Amino acid sequence: MRSCATQAWEATFALDFLRHLEGEKLLLFHTPPAGVFEGEAEPGGHEAVSHLIKTYDPRFAFCSRQGGQKGRLLVGNTLVVCPGQLRQGDYAILDTRERRVAFGDLR
Repeated sequence: MRSCATQAWEATFALDFLRHLEGEKLLLFHTPPAGVFEGEAEPGGHEAVSHLIKTYDPRFAFCSRQGGQKGRLLVGNTLVVCPGQLRQGDYAILDTRERRVAFGDLR
C-alpha cells in the first residue's frame, strides 16, 4: 500500500502541466480537502487534496464528501464546493462572477 505522501507526490507530478495553462482553472476531486467546512465544527478531508489546491490555485474546486454532505470551504484563493448527491436530490448552483454558491434540494 502506498503512503499518503507518495500519492500526493504522484498527483502533483501528474498535474504539473497545469502550471503552464493560462486562464481560470477548475479542479474536480472525489475526496474533499482538509479543513472545516462552513457551518461545521469538525475538520475532515485529506491534506494531499489541500496541497494540490494550494499548488495549482484553481478558481474553483468541486468534490464529494462522506455521507454526501453539502458544503463550501475556502482553501487559499480557491472556493471548494461539495454539491451533495444528485441521486438524493441535492444540487448546487455556482455564480462564477460573484463566487457564491446556492444549494438546493429537489426532494
